[in-house]
Amino acid sequence: MTTTVFPEAFAFSKISSEKLVFFSTAFADKKINKNHLPFLINIFGTKLMIIVNKLYYLINTVKAHKKVLMHNFIFPSRSNLFYFSMFGKKGVIEHQVLIPKDNAKRYLEDLMTIIENNSPIIALCHLKVFKGKEMFLRFDGSGYCLALHFYNNFNGINALDEIDRINLSYGCKVNLIKDSRLSPSSINKQYTEIDQFKY
Repeated sequence: MTTTVFPEAFAFSKISSEKLVFFSTAFADKKINKNHLPFLINIFGTKLMIIVNKLYYLINTVKAHKKVLMHNFIFPSRSNLFYFSMFGKKGVIEHQVLIPKDNAKRYLEDLMTIIENNSPIIALCHLKVFKGKEMFLRFDGSGYCLALHFYNNFNGINALDEIDRINLSYGCKVNLIKDSRLSPSSINKQYTEIDQFKY
């Protein structure tokens, strides 16, 4: 399947970055408010997730060409917030990590071993290429950004605890905004400029 991306925000590229961010947020909020479910139901935290993923794959395989807005392409779940309601009361834990390119192959091999050993329910996985500069507590740098959505149960937590260890072994950086489980020692090792925020 090929995807055509419509860069709706690019028309505002001459506006200051603050206004551009404001526009993007406002654009997203209009869709976000309409997509929450009025109740919580645990579907994606069960074995039904296997069937859902297979159906999603088949639907997107049948479509030869798909047109999406830039915002929806970069943030696929933000405009479909009903998704987060379908993990029930336990919810979902998003783990987003930036992997150095040189360590990516070995990291992914170890990650697959952890997943096979713990059998967590993973509802979503996506990978993006990053190129940027590390600074302070920003989640930025160069490498591969991997995001995983784990159902919040025993298997998911065990898998994440093991992933925390390989993150440190391979010099990875975890997005602090996404995952509040991180220990202070892990954060200090991953964000070397954190002392500049202490007083």
